[in-house]
Amino acid sequence: MGKSRLAATAFNDVLPTFADGLSLDLSRLDSPTELEQTVHAALAESTVPPGRPDGDRFLLAMDGCDRFMDRLPSLLTGLLAAHRHLSLLVVAPWSLGVYEEQVMRLAPLETPSLNGSGGLAQSRGLPSVQLFIRRTRTVRPEFELTPENHDAVARLCALTDGLPLAIELAAAQMKLCSPQVVLSELARDLDVLTVDGGGTLSSHTSMRSAISLSLSRLHDLDREFLGQMAAFHEGFDLPSAVAVTGLPAARVQHLMERLVDMNVLYTGECEDGDVTFRLSFLTRRHVLDRLRETGGLERVLRSHAAYFLQLTDCLHGPPGTDERERLLPRLRQWTTDTLSAMGFLLDDGDHAGALRLAFALRGYWHGSGRVRGITEMLERVLSGPEVPERVIVEGRGILGELLIWVNEYDRAEAHLRDSLKGYEAAGDVRGAATGLRRLGSLAMYRGEVVSARELLEEAVGKLAALNEGYEQALALRDLALCLVMLGDHAAAETTAERARREFARWGDDREEAMVGCLLAEALWARGGAERALLRYRTALEALHACGDRAACATGTERVAVLLARERSVTDECWRTIAHSLGAASAMRSGTDCSPPAPLRSAVADTVEQARLRLGVREFAECRARGLALTPRETIGEILASSGLTSPTGRAAPPEDGPLTKREFQVAELVARGMTNREVARSLGISEWTAVNHLRRIMRKLDCSSRVQVAGWFTRQGRPVGSAGRQT
Repeated sequence: MGKSRLAATAFNDVLPTFADGLSLDLSRLDSPTELEQTVHAALAESTVPPGRPDGDRFLLAMDGCDRFMDRLPSLLTGLLAAHRHLSLLVVAPWSLGVYEEQVMRLAPLETPSLNGSGGLAQSRGLPSVQLFIRRTRTVRPEFELTPENHDAVARLCALTDGLPLAIELAAAQMKLCSPQVVLSELARDLDVLTVDGGGTLSSHTSMRSAISLSLSRLHDLDREFLGQMAAFHEGFDLPSAVAVTGLPAARVQHLMERLVDMNVLYTGECEDGDVTFRLSFLTRRHVLDRLRETGGLERVLRSHAAYFLQLTDCLHGPPGTDERERLLPRLRQWTTDTLSAMGFLLDDGDHAGALRLAFALRGYWHGSGRVRGITEMLERVLSGPEVPERVIVEGRGILGELLIWVNEYDRAEAHLRDSLKGYEAAGDVRGAATGLRRLGSLAMYRGEVVSARELLEEAVGKLAALNEGYEQALALRDLALCLVMLGDHAAAETTAERARREFARWGDDREEAMVGCLLAEALWARGGAERALLRYRTALEALHACGDRAACATGTERVAVLLARERSVTDECWRTIAHSLGAASAMRSGTDCSPPAPLRSAVADTVEQARLRLGVREFAECRARGLALTPRETIGEILASSGLTSPTGRAAPPEDGPLTKREFQVAELVARGMTNREVARSLGISEWTAVNHLRRIMRKLDCSSRVQVAGWFTRQGRPVGSAGRQT
């Protein structure tokens, strides 16, 4: 339902509460003068004198005013002053700024999530998908949403940002095309969303014309700002907008506030509670097309790439700085942007800059599904003309590390050994120590555990002598996993804890969570299965929040293997193991990343045991059910099967704790993975109040992200209950 249809329905619903009313469609008027004459004449004919009796209210609805937004505020102010009992219902693209105006925004239709957390059944219940199916059946009556076309339909609806017009235009293309074809064409050409007529009730027959009209009402500075920020695929925040545009922060904030009010920018939230902004996919495509036509695209892409190069300097700086803490959660959502910047630098011949990005951001690409694409980019760096030797040496090292993740061990070894030789030949002690760490990681992934331990212990010693804290933590992490594989769980726990402390110092939630899985496994081996499961829950929820599906899958597989090794495993627990293996398979799908060879072997053994215990048919059914589980649901099942289900009541804050009762409640809900909006609804407070509570919590706890708040809450030894509304 568009805003005109919604306004018509609202007018009819509330009209009985008024003495009289009138609805005007003003879309065919040509000038502001004609607008004023039409409205005044209509009111005169409806006998609306200034002195109507008290309580004798009149409702005037005005639609089709989009072309007269500059004149409307003065017109409406005059009408309200002349007619004391007049109420106005105005359909407009943005707020008018009239005194006592109450704005009701027409939100887009809810769209499917593209992070792998929703399935076919969930999509069928979403309004955007329902509208797409309904409109598609007008041109192809037999159309059904199936497992084969579900992904394409979900992506189509997501790319429309839930705008009914865009969904209708996409559905109109389905007469002769599949959803996959329409999606592919939309990725190349916005004009695919065009109809000759009859495909929509809107006055617009193409999405480009609708967007053009909307942007034509903006000021020149607004359009310049949108052009500069259109290079961002995944949104931006105020500091990044200031850095890219070079404008004062107050000016940028004013621009963004106006563009949000005009529904050109959408708002969201980052995991630290700060507000982020983005253009819709379709608006962004239109803006980039216009920049390409006018010759301004290269300038915009260069500024975008330069911004991300600046970020690498901050990431290489000391831990604990405010700017670094702000950037870490942003980088998790900027995967596509960093790859785009890297691609631009390669095309521009800046191989060293592309490599700087790859080195600084490689950890954020794990589990993103982009690793193979990144390896191809790095191979372009190495094969480029006149590439400096130092770039080739470092490039081979990074490429080898990424190839480990995608199970290409022989190619990885060739690159890593060449890189190590290059470091040694150049006398680069730090590079050589990093090369040893990478070779140790390769040996560990291959299952050559003894050799891996020797390489990693040597790397840890050299990196410690060089005071290379973060690289040393990476080596300690892999060494701890080797020690777990060798059965030396006490040493593994000590080593993993050293790595965890260093990652925490650097604010790396993802690596800290990965080490948390190792600590949980060491704890399990010492007989603390219940405490280990709770620790696993914290780590897996943190990995899920970080968006690393591959690491989340690895942790889930480890839990399934450990459960299967328990002495007495019930049939119900075997079903949970089968669910977990299915869920892990779904998490890993499309990530490019494989687990270490020993874990792959252990998972294969566990699958065979589960088949024998449950039978082939029941195992397949349980595994299929697990494919539809979200990571959070999987963790909940594991805890429930182990008798560790959380109680439903809220935990009480400790009397001597740093948080107030309300702050403690907010922290608990954050630990349960709720967004600020969900926290606000649960506690009966405004979203802004929830944001402020979270900011105070993060200051008191010295946390830089929601993930760290969740980790703090769980470390208090308190269960995370379900959320009930505060009364």
